[in-house]
Amino acid sequence: MPTGRAEGETGAVGEPARFTPALLEKPPKPTERQQGLLNDPEIRRRRAPRPAEGLPEAHVAGPAPDTETLVRPGEPTAVEPGAGGRSVEAMAKPAFPPGTLVSFFGTAVLPTGQTGLGSTVNEPSVAHGGKHVLFSGNWYLGLSSDGGTTWAFIDPYADMPDFCCDQDVIYDHGRDLFLWYRQGNKDASEKNRAVLSASTDGGATWQKYTISPATLNPNWTTNQSFDFPHLALSDNFLYLHTGLNGSGVPATAVLRLPLDTFASGSC
Repeated sequence: MPTGRAEGETGAVGEPARFTPALLEKPPKPTERQQGLLNDPEIRRRRAPRPAEGLPEAHVAGPAPDTETLVRPGEPTAVEPGAGGRSVEAMAKPAFPPGTLVSFFGTAVLPTGQTGLGSTVNEPSVAHGGKHVLFSGNWYLGLSSDGGTTWAFIDPYADMPDFCCDQDVIYDHGRDLFLWYRQGNKDASEKNRAVLSASTDGGATWQKYTISPATLNPNWTTNQSFDFPHLALSDNFLYLHTGLNGSGVPATAVLRLPLDTFASGSC
């Protein structure tokens, strides 16, 4: 495997802006302009899954074993008697061998088609810290303060009217720090921006930072845009990997950002 050394650039993201999002019982309904972005053919094309080429045929597992609803007596549940599920009083009955990885959702987080936020590609991400959980997908963000039993929604457009599509969330346990990435739609000069937000109170309030292609290179002011972001953590840094589209840019970029400065409210 080829190896080598590359020199990186240094810079500053800038001063953050503080905001407190409203918690909504239901996903926000897009405005006419936002719905236009949702239905934009070019955006839909970029979000569409690409067929795999040259890969061996995937193994398809058989149907999962039947399971009981995993709830405690007296706790609320989204499964009601008569709706194809079991009552709240139903207790867990082991249906999987020890060591099997199983995930459970007690309530629905995905917006329904009636909200106008449906997407054929969800690209979900989840961040969990104690009782607080963030769940993002294309176009929406869910927040739970009771371990996923109940959910509220944050409107990603509220403080970012140019928001479009891609999001990612991650949690740093060492600093009790949530990080939330949102990608913007391209403007008239074919460039976009990203908003990276940090919260140390479970998502109640946020400090947000704006990053543009010009943050990486002052010459990237026209026809450069971010796409397909991913967040990762080390002990002391946040790593942001993003694709780059446009002229005169590499295919991808990686930003290394210090976690301590996010936790302290400056970056």
